[in-house]
Amino acid sequence: MKNPKGPTYCICQKADINCFMIGCDCCSEWFHGDCVGVSEKAAKSIRVWYCPSCRDKDSSLEIKYRPKKTKEKESEEKPEGDGSSTPQPKIDRRRGSQIKRSARMCGECEACLRTEDCAQCDFCKDMKKFGGPNKIRQKCRLRQCEVRARVSQLYKENN
Repeated sequence: MKNPKGPTYCICQKADINCFMIGCDCCSEWFHGDCVGVSEKAAKSIRVWYCPSCRDKDSSLEIKYRPKKTKEKESEEKPEGDGSSTPQPKIDRRRGSQIKRSARMCGECEACLRTEDCAQCDFCKDMKKFGGPNKIRQKCRLRQCEVRARVSQLYKENN
């Protein structure tokens, strides 16, 4: 019998961690998605997951899923724009509190919806992830809000 070089995981007792894995919320053990029949896509909708052995020991343990958002709910939650440039606070239903969107982002323009940096502008070249010293500390020029930037520019010009 071979001694593995690292820790073993899953019901298959292999040390392979280079694939999708899911953790049990009861015993904190990690399992390969393929071995327990959970795909990476399916795991995104799981809020609480228990491994087969924990569920066998305690029948009250159930896998809990996140509620699905429908397009109707999203349009209801999105308030009608009143033309103001101030962000409308969103209500977090779990905590009953309000979440304020950043005053520097409208969340609607092309730049705000962009998720990846260009890796070519001066701000990207300064970032650590692109090998820079991180001295300027600005977000990618292509991700800087077009709407809020104009509002703040007008404010500076008028004062």
